[in-house]
Amino acid sequence: MTGIKYKDGITIPIYKYKSIPCRSTKRYHGSMYALAGLAACPRDLIDYLCERMDSNNIVFSNAKVRDNFKDIIYKVSGFETVYQDATIKRAFHALVKKNLLIRGNKRGTYIVNPLYFSKNENKERIQLIENLVREDLLKFKS
Repeated sequence: MTGIKYKDGITIPIYKYKSIPCRSTKRYHGSMYALAGLAACPRDLIDYLCERMDSNNIVFSNAKVRDNFKDIIYKVSGFETVYQDATIKRAFHALVKKNLLIRGNKRGTYIVNPLYFSKNENKERIQLIENLVREDLLKFKS
């Protein structure tokens, strides 16, 4: 409510709509098949990475990211789930093998596959896919 006006002795609320920008991750067709069969750590990791990726779907694997992931999972699981660093590193490899993550050009850099997940509108998502194909980072299986 943005205010009140009075008309003929009646109090009338004045309502306005406000656009609130927010970012959410969209999951696209085919992601369910790629996610099927993943163990708990890789499944948790891809969810975490999708929340943390930038507008180019870039994520990192370094000690800080892994420690933050461990802390968050430990807290949201009711202090029950503890992942070791080696387990998280194996989870990154499992996600690459399933084509959910693409290895970037720099060490410790990955791209969440925009065929399956994106925070962008579809136009930007398609542009990102085209760029990855052009850079020979994204290959389609025949």
